[in-house]
Amino acid sequence: MIVLDFVSKAKINNDVKTILKSPDDLITLEVLAGTTSNSAEISIEMIDPSAVDASHSASDVYKFGPAGTTFSNPIELKIKFNVDIVGQCPSQLVFYQFNDDGSKKAEIKSKSIDCENKIAVFEIDSFSLGFVGIPTTNVVKA
Repeated sequence: MIVLDFVSKAKINNDVKTILKSPDDLITLEVLAGTTSNSAEISIEMIDPSAVDASHSASDVYKFGPAGTTFSNPIELKIKFNVDIVGQCPSQLVFYQFNDDGSKKAEIKSKSIDCENKIAVFEIDSFSLGFVGIPTTNVVKA
C-alpha cells in the first residue's frame, strides 16, 4: 500500500461514537458517545521511528494528537501487529506511550488480542507518541 497522506483527523461528537482510522489503515480509535475530551478534533500521524526507543516495537510509531489530549472515559485503540516479530498469536502485547521529548510515558497491557486478524486492543485515556510492542519485565497498566 502506498500512503500519500500521513495524517488522519476526526472531530469528536459527544452524541455518537467517533471512529478514526490511521492513514495506513492499521489503527482504529473508537471514542464512545458521551466521552468528553479537552480537544474537539483528534488525529493519528505516522512518524519517524527514531523519535522514540522503538527497539521492541511490533508496529510503526504513531503520534496521537493533539499531544496531551485526555478523555473522560478510556477510548479503544486497535492496532495491527507484526507477526514476524511477535509470532502468530502472542498472549500479551504492550502499547508503549512516549512524551514528545521521547521519554517513556506509560506501558499499557493489551485488553485483548485478535490472533486471526493480528490486532491488539488497548484502552487508553490520553494521547502521545506510541507503538505496540513486546512486553518487557514488570509491565503494569498506567
